[in-house]
Amino acid sequence: PGCNQWHSKGLYQIPYRCLYSKNISNLFLAGRIISTSHVAFGSTRVMATSANSAQAVAMAAVLSVKHGLQNSAVNNHIPQLQQALLKAGQFIPGVKANDNADLTRTAKITASSEYSLQTLTQTDIAHKLEIGMAQLLPVLPGKLPAIGLVLESVEPTKIVVQLAASSKTVNFTPDVMLEEKQLSLLAGTNVVKLDFETHFNQEQYVFLIIRKNANVSVLLSDERLTAVLSLFQAKNKAVSNDGAQNPPDGIGMDSFEFWTPQRRPKGLNMAFSCAAPVYTFKAENIQNGYARPFITPNAWVAKLEDNTPTLNMKWEKEVSINTIIMSFDTDLDHPMESVLMHHPETVMPFCVRDYAIFDDKGNLVKQVTGNYQTRNTIKLDATLQTSSLVFKFKHPQINIPAAVFEIRCY
Repeated sequence: PGCNQWHSKGLYQIPYRCLYSKNISNLFLAGRIISTSHVAFGSTRVMATSANSAQAVAMAAVLSVKHGLQNSAVNNHIPQLQQALLKAGQFIPGVKANDNADLTRTAKITASSEYSLQTLTQTDIAHKLEIGMAQLLPVLPGKLPAIGLVLESVEPTKIVVQLAASSKTVNFTPDVMLEEKQLSLLAGTNVVKLDFETHFNQEQYVFLIIRKNANVSVLLSDERLTAVLSLFQAKNKAVSNDGAQNPPDGIGMDSFEFWTPQRRPKGLNMAFSCAAPVYTFKAENIQNGYARPFITPNAWVAKLEDNTPTLNMKWEKEVSINTIIMSFDTDLDHPMESVLMHHPETVMPFCVRDYAIFDDKGNLVKQVTGNYQTRNTIKLDATLQTSSLVFKFKHPQINIPAAVFEIRCY
């Protein structure tokens, strides 16, 4: 066919050597003219990726000038290039921020509250399982706590529920089935308890999958949460798939099912309750080196009932601060196209819009209202001498708690 769109199971990196000319010593390449095969070009060419490669080239040019290097010689400074990109807000799979100049690394981090993922409150909204639905959940080492769901059926029937994971923890494709249960449902409302035996050795994401059965609906929650989302298996004509990728043998492409988010206002989470929290969004996550979900959520999230959530950063002795960098959740799973597609929102609903920062004497350092950016870089008018910072936030919506991925101080 004229168009075969094959997909990879997850993330991959673009090598630096794709971004410069091999025979013109001062020429960089970015965007849609980087050096790739026609197969790789299928994904490197898209606009957001083109922007990222251009950002990498710009930073490499800075290092070239700073160290008096030809572009190819920056290969000997890749860790420095990566750290500079991370500081500017880029994400590189598997590479943690490791900046000794960042004062946050030596601070003790506490919070007024930490969200524990144990219950997503039930509404009367239901998803009819004409297509399969999955709940993506972060889990801690150990056994998954028993999970309760509410399913409604128009007649006595059976339904298949699976617990799945990715063959690579860095991916978000449920290609490893860990357990499967067949449930017998009565006509009407069924309160289902799922008790899985799988033991996890590390923090990771898992998928709670309910296979399609048009006679059954799963009740949903209107609570949305950073780094937790629902997935659906369905045909998508825009990317030429019928719910799964089944390439011919021998061409080097994987076979797997497509499970993707639905565009808001659809895509609500399953309503569920657990015997114990499956994950807690701890304050210390803001200094773990990752500024977006990767293997785990990597975010601090406050409890919804905490009306004035705060993060506290304290040092053993006074420090000097000129710049504060903060990373918020603008939902990297859900692009906001303003021209090609209808979008129901004018701002990303997870993004903290209003916050204030105070020093150790309670003096206001900075107040921000109406933020809609992922990265906030605050350059102070004068050097701040303080032994602590207090960050006070407002929840972005009544059903979405405040969340922060990263804070850096210099």
